[in-house]
Amino acid sequence: MPSRTGKLDKALRKPIKVDFVSQEEVITAYRRNHLRRIHMRGYSIQSHREAIAELIKQTGAKTALDYGCGKGKQYSVREFHLEWGIEQPYCYDPGLERFSIKPKKGRIFDAVLCVDVLEHIFPDNIEETLKEIIDYADKFVFLVITTVIARKKFSNKQNMHLIVENEDWWNKLIAKCKGDKDIIISAVYDNKVRKIVHRKKFNEQGERV
Repeated sequence: MPSRTGKLDKALRKPIKVDFVSQEEVITAYRRNHLRRIHMRGYSIQSHREAIAELIKQTGAKTALDYGCGKGKQYSVREFHLEWGIEQPYCYDPGLERFSIKPKKGRIFDAVLCVDVLEHIFPDNIEETLKEIIDYADKFVFLVITTVIARKKFSNKQNMHLIVENEDWWNKLIAKCKGDKDIIISAVYDNKVRKIVHRKKFNEQGERV
């Protein structure tokens, strides 16, 4: 007889019907949510501070891009970047007008942080988005990805997680988008498992060895 846990796990990973027709429509929905709600402040990165600090120390990173930063309060209020000993990260989030300017193509940051973002991307745009995130990074990318359906929904009853796939699916996509690029990509799934998808060694000066 299947266990209750197994049934629950299967239910949480059921296929998602996406009613949006484009990434632009998704962004518009998030802009409405940001105006109406106080969540998406950026504090979900808090439980990953130590893991990020470890990567910064390992690589000697000084600059960072937070891709999908929410309201940015993790830096403007909590000032996590001071704890990490880096410059204030460039904040990008198309759901907020003040953070909607994407870094120019070709601009490079030592690190890219992307926490609880990828599962919200319109499925047709996920590969392009992940490649873009990796292209911005010189030393490491830190990803936090949820593999189950969200508790919250948009006003049209659409589940907020537009992509519900398991770790293996994500790892294959990450490896494909990374290609031969010589960086660390660290992925956390469902806030439980920290998995190094690709690791390179750095010396104390943050130089690759």
